[in-house]
Amino acid sequence: MKILIIFAHPNPKSFCGALKDSFIDGVNPNKHSVEVIDLYQEKFNPVSLGDNEITPEIEKYQQLISNANCL
Repeated sequence: MKILIIFAHPNPKSFCGALKDSFIDGVNPNKHSVEVIDLYQEKFNPVSLGDNEITPEIEKYQQLISNANCL
């Protein structure tokens, strides 16, 4: 199973970060692959300027989401 975690918290040591890390530690790596998108670490800007441009960054995220069995 391909698992994708989309993490969006400015402090990686927050409670949310601990939940993410705990989940990753609990997943059996022999049966599941886990990928993390850390939107703050990647400095993702969620604001759309209305031009409907699909940036390479967005295309990468779309592909990761499409390939995932579990979000």
